[in-house]
Amino acid sequence: MPLPDETPVALTDAPFHLPRRRGKKVHYATVYRWATKGTRGRVLESQLVGGVRYTTLGALRRYCNAAESAPPLPPRRCGVTSLPTTPELRAIEQALSDAGL
Repeated sequence: MPLPDETPVALTDAPFHLPRRRGKKVHYATVYRWATKGTRGRVLESQLVGGVRYTTLGALRRYCNAAESAPPLPPRRCGVTSLPTTPELRAIEQALSDAGL
């Protein structure tokens, strides 16, 4: 990578080659995250050359196609906490009252 038949693109320039989302271009930090951490187990192909990280237009196309065909994420459970049960609360309140608090 980069291959002769693919056009190299610096990660900072990659957002100019991607479609806009809600009228805004994709931030270059998002593309950098795709190249370093990835999403859903898929990492954008890239290479560090002289302190600048590059990818190719073909790699961007493959990454976006793989992201489209990835299975949806399972729904998140928000706001679930493990609160003490009523007997535990009574024991805590009893311990506090015994301590004079």
